[in-house]
Amino acid sequence: KNISKDHEKFVGSWSGTESDNQMVGVTKYWIQHRFADGTYVLMFTTIIDCEADLAVEKGKWYLKDSLFHETNNESGTTDIYTYEILDKDHIKFKAKKLGIQFANTNYEFIDTRMED
Repeated sequence: KNISKDHEKFVGSWSGTESDNQMVGVTKYWIQHRFADGTYVLMFTTIIDCEADLAVEKGKWYLKDSLFHETNNESGTTDIYTYEILDKDHIKFKAKKLGIQFANTNYEFIDTRMED
């Protein structure tokens, strides 16, 4: 399996947040641990009308054709993003193809590296 030269730049613990981006009225916070073996654990807090919902997602991630792919183990769907490495602690993602369709087809976010 060919490992992209960017692969190691994605490994580690990352956090992010977005509001009204995927869906209006929804705020999301997340922490994602991306492992060198291509697996991930993603913990979401979603807030809608002051109600918080917690979710954990596990899956696989990989880089192919300069795109970031993330496959959810439970649903089997793969989200595909373009990415821009802003610096060693920030990666900007833009949705190219999402397994679940959201109102906003221009969905984008920035992951920030967390202290180990």
